[in-house]
Amino acid sequence: MPKKAQLPPGAAGRSQQTLARRNRRDALGKWLRRYAGVAAVAVLAWAAKTAWPRARRKLFPRKPSRRASRAKTAAAIETTAEAAAEWAVVQARADAAVARGAPHEAIPLYRDAIQLAPALSPAYTNLCHALKLLGEYADALQMCTEGYARAKDDRERAAALVNYGVAQYSGGGARYFRSAIAAWSKASSQDPANAAAHRYYAKAGVALGKLREAAEAEKLAWTVDPRPETVLALAHLATSTNASTGDAVGVDLLRSGFGDPAALDGFAESLQEFAAQATKEGSPADLAAIKQAEFVYLDYSKAEPERAWASLVAANAARRDAAPPHIVKGSAPEISEGAATDFIRAFPGGAKAKQKRADRKKADQDLLDHVAGDASIELKDEANKNRPSPVEGPAQLFIMGAPRSGGTLLHAALSRHDGIATDGDATPVLADLAAERGLAFFDRASEEDLADLGRAYRRRHHARAVSPQKENASFAIDAALENVWWLGAAAQYLEAEAPDFKALIIRRDPKAVAFSCYKAAFANGERAWADKPEDLGARLHAIRKLEDHWLKTMPDRVKLVEYEKLISNPQKVLNDVVAWLGLEACELCLTPNETEVALTSYGAVEARAPPFHTQSLAAWKRYEKQLKRDVFPHLVDKK
Repeated sequence: MPKKAQLPPGAAGRSQQTLARRNRRDALGKWLRRYAGVAAVAVLAWAAKTAWPRARRKLFPRKPSRRASRAKTAAAIETTAEAAAEWAVVQARADAAVARGAPHEAIPLYRDAIQLAPALSPAYTNLCHALKLLGEYADALQMCTEGYARAKDDRERAAALVNYGVAQYSGGGARYFRSAIAAWSKASSQDPANAAAHRYYAKAGVALGKLREAAEAEKLAWTVDPRPETVLALAHLATSTNASTGDAVGVDLLRSGFGDPAALDGFAESLQEFAAQATKEGSPADLAAIKQAEFVYLDYSKAEPERAWASLVAANAARRDAAPPHIVKGSAPEISEGAATDFIRAFPGGAKAKQKRADRKKADQDLLDHVAGDASIELKDEANKNRPSPVEGPAQLFIMGAPRSGGTLLHAALSRHDGIATDGDATPVLADLAAERGLAFFDRASEEDLADLGRAYRRRHHARAVSPQKENASFAIDAALENVWWLGAAAQYLEAEAPDFKALIIRRDPKAVAFSCYKAAFANGERAWADKPEDLGARLHAIRKLEDHWLKTMPDRVKLVEYEKLISNPQKVLNDVVAWLGLEACELCLTPNETEVALTSYGAVEARAPPFHTQSLAAWKRYEKQLKRDVFPHLVDKK
């Protein structure tokens, strides 16, 4: 037994507790010195039993057996295959919905596909396309960005970029063409086999006046995907470029794109082969494109008129067969004639319009007095205080008339003036807003309803047409051809918002207009009335009737511009127009082909030709015999 600690001499007054703690510490130290080896062995044994196996599995993982590895891989492949198969089915259903014109049905399906496979890019890109068709451009751009981030190769990245450019232009207008071109250019460089990238780049090139670059892009699209619409685009761009600008790229394209590189005859032979194939496959849209391209070539090469005319008639017949039934039905003569009468009745103009507005205002006040009694004055004052302020910005300048009457040329010329804003686009903002409500709306609408509509229209239009550089312009151009129908509506709902609006009606020889419309391949059946002489005559007569009505009822707001006078003496006509608008004369307006805005209408190529050329004035006379036989009889008013 160890001795207990004794009090040292002179420590009698120390605490007994302190001595006890010292005794315990000494005892523990002796115990540890005796059993330290045993404790160390116990700790090592515990570590070897518990911690080491876990560490060993991490440091030196054991390879599974071949049998276990094959089983695990088979299970993963089966799961992936099932998900991929389901994803492909959902994608196919969504694509079919878009193809039949139902993007609202496709959107939830694309979202389901994204849920099934969040890492796959195509669903995002296709969802972008569907959203774009419904006008949801911000969401469409976001989906394209997501698709690009998840793309696994250049092909998928290019597809996302193509849709991004389309959504950007569609949502923001022609002022975004340059940034859209950057997306399409990058797409074509990443995936040279993406024909859509080349086609969109070509369209943008035409809009911006870069015809040679556009021609080369169309040639690349033809090389990658020689479909009929590419043939038509090539033929139209090549011949127009050569005929309008003298640029040999047009002939070069035809020679290198089809058949014999030394002669243009190879082009005609290739077209015949395409036409036979389209007829065999029963595709009227393809046949229309091929026969239209054949007419373009025959007309350009000054072939026998009857032969070229036969190709044009066949193209129009096939295009009409390809158009949706409701479009064809809506282009009938009785529809055009009835529509003109309805619009004139709905918007009488002059004293009748003023009396109509006065009666509507009195009816609104009578209703307020009846409902509110003595408090009506206070309610009206309160409503006036809370009324939104008018949309700031330039007054509206409408350019309208029949298609192919020279509206694009006039638009391009006025776009050069510092006091006039435009993005070059012709989006029917006015017509879309008014058509959503219908003619009956304007009979029952209150002043507040009309003012709200006017503010909505100006916000939408100015967002596209007025750039920061033109915020202080006097006028902003709205050149949508559909405005010729809805000018009366504009007069009503701009009366309180922007009463300084003006309208220019450009008018051309009806025979030249009829021929130009009949030979124009308008896209997607948007003007099916131009494909049949009876419908063409009725529509042009209805438009002329509306033009006369606006000129008669709004003489202080509407001015007539004659195309033939504009071509023969552009300086006098343009000076007269800008003076009527209260602006100074502009020398730059005499060079419309140098405009920097993007022109997206059908006449964009002609507008980039040498300014105010006379080649198209008598173009119809080459086919005078055929026109007198088939078309001109329907231009006469039969009532």
